Amino acid sequence: MEVARSAARCASSALIDLEEAPASLVVRRFDRTLVDGTVKRVHQEDCCQALGLPPTNKYADAVRKKGDDPSCARIAAILAQYADDPLAEADELLRQIVVNLALGNVDAHAKNYSLLHVQPAVVELSPMYDVVPVRDIEPRARHLSIRIMGKILADDITREDVIGEACSWGMGRGRAIQVIDETL
Repeated sequence: MEVARSAARCASSALIDLEEAPASLVVRRFDRTLVDGTVKRVHQEDCCQALGLPPTNKYADAVRKKGDDPSCARIAAILAQYADDPLAEADELLRQIVVNLALGNVDAHAKNYSLLHVQPAVVELSPMYDVVPVRDIEPRARHLSIRIMGKILADDITREDVIGEACSWGMGRGRAIQVIDETL
């Protein structure tokens, strides 16, 4: 989470010792604001919900691409339509994808990407809140949770695939390269 925060929008977190659960990771709520001394809820919608998928479809099919798989392109399309600054939000989506790939977080599924409804009919990508280096913990974990340029195996993803993914959303190649380089 600390490394992710240095490169992308990421919730603050800390390890704390609880009597019943030593070394517990706690993540600060980012879907609450303080307005005139009152805590106000900011509506959050995970991308499974935003894409109209049941929670059981949070992962792309590991064997074959299906029409109801979650995808980065579908998330980018929501941001393009409803974000106040669609270009900045596309940059952020790309940053979060690059962070997850670089850290080996192959479990970045559609419920781990979320939208904050910051105003009526206006969304932004939420901070990352579940960044786990799964490949370090379980080296046999090979499948991404969301395909990149149609590929599902983490070891098959190249820099060109990530650039191509961003370009498929309408981002210019030069901009994609710049965001990737800055993130790394």
